[in-house]
Amino acid sequence: MAPVKTNDVLQVPAYSQDSESAATEISWSQNLRTRTARYYIVQAKNTSQNNEDVPLYVQDRFYKDQDSNDFISKLPGAKREGDNWVVPIGDRFQYGQRTTLARAAGFVSMTRKISPTNTDSW
Repeated sequence: MAPVKTNDVLQVPAYSQDSESAATEISWSQNLRTRTARYYIVQAKNTSQNNEDVPLYVQDRFYKDQDSNDFISKLPGAKREGDNWVVPIGDRFQYGQRTTLARAAGFVSMTRKISPTNTDSW
């Protein structure tokens, strides 16, 4: 699997009731505190790289909660096409493969803007 790069375009399946079967709770330490959030394991396609599969973890407020200010539709360039969201990769995505969890599947976090120097290739 080639790394996802800035300006690639991902096709992410939209949330449906079936998505609940791929939901999981993830905990991590941040600023000496333990945080927990619900994530959905989603199989996206990188349309910029021959529809290569891109496994992602997407936090619930970006994926399920349409009333959230962070919902996927609010990302720059995001648009709904049928049962998918088409999302260009920009400075609000973080894609990692360094941790054990991230090696198992891609990890998406849209909680804060990532500096351009960190997003050339994840």
